[in-house]
Amino acid sequence: MRKLEGLKPEKVFRYFEDICAIPRGSGNEEAVSRYCMDFAEKRGLTAYRDESNNVIITKESSKGYENAPGVILQGHLDMVCEKNADCTADFTKDGINVLVDGDFVRADGTTLGGDDGIAVAMMLAILDDDSLSHPRLECVFTTEEETGLYGAEALDTSRLKGRRLINIDSEKEGIFTVSCAGGMECDCVLPAAWQEADGCFYEIWVDGLHGGHSGSDIHKERANSNILMGRLLCMLDEVVEFRLAELAGGLMDNAIPRSTRALLCVSSEETDKLEEKLQVWREDRQSPHSEERVSSSVPASQCAKRRSSEQHGHSRSGTDLSESGNSEAGGAGSHADFQRPKLCGIGKGGAGKKAAPYDRIPGRNLCAKRRLSRLGIPAGVISAGCHGVYI
Repeated sequence: MRKLEGLKPEKVFRYFEDICAIPRGSGNEEAVSRYCMDFAEKRGLTAYRDESNNVIITKESSKGYENAPGVILQGHLDMVCEKNADCTADFTKDGINVLVDGDFVRADGTTLGGDDGIAVAMMLAILDDDSLSHPRLECVFTTEEETGLYGAEALDTSRLKGRRLINIDSEKEGIFTVSCAGGMECDCVLPAAWQEADGCFYEIWVDGLHGGHSGSDIHKERANSNILMGRLLCMLDEVVEFRLAELAGGLMDNAIPRSTRALLCVSSEETDKLEEKLQVWREDRQSPHSEERVSSSVPASQCAKRRSSEQHGHSRSGTDLSESGNSEAGGAGSHADFQRPKLCGIGKGGAGKKAAPYDRIPGRNLCAKRRLSRLGIPAGVISAGCHGVYI
């Protein structure tokens, strides 16, 4: 039984549930693009798909509207793929688990993809309804909108005959917008100079925030985990000598970061001071109005050596307790494949591990497997301690 059965308009929600079952994150629209082409073929409609998986489906005017100006309807196939920390969904192969919650359609543990899946469903429902009176329709389904409008940029618009376009991608139903804002993407690249470091390693998280869309939710003053982590590190930098081994936060360019992780190396003499400052930070944020999740976890009481490597195609992580507590982040072994986070920085002076770029595949917001390769640094072996602190 369909979960959205009975909701009206019935065809709109039927097609919306269909496309929710198809993985369609930005850069992964081939399957939903093929679904649209199959839809058109079954109904004898003219359809075109380009190399970017953009689709144009044309339906000729109904009787009596042969001389009316044509209309272009447009929406995008891709969606922002975000999920809760405990959600096991794999956006590359799993669809969205939709559910009805009172007057709302929601997703279980993930983003819903109503932006802009509802536009796709509306256009398919219109194309499938022969009772409607309409001029010539050209329905345009573009790709990679969420990561930079790359599908629209690649679209051959000379194929379109209409001169009036309605974009179905707005915030409020029944509101027509005649202008829009733009965006800018900035990639910061810092030179990398990895060094070995001795000490105790602390894994620190700022987690449990609401997140949201960087456009439609930006005015709600929701906390940004990257900014909070930056403030925390600046506060620690004033009182504790540490080296910043790893720093990563956020998942998508257009989503307010909900979770940020840092890996710090401190000397054994500084651990008490670090834990004291972290406790102060936690207590300051235990207001009932605070978004942050406040908890801590310290799996091991002594410095440890952790190695993450890939052997025979399987990623393995283990903990090897050692006396040295040494951290090596230089050359990797033949099987090593430690995936570093988006940005690694430096803590004090020039002694710590320094920054490395996040090698993003343009237009797809996907992690490159060897994201340090651009600087000639192999994916390496890292050894670290087991202290984990949630802020």
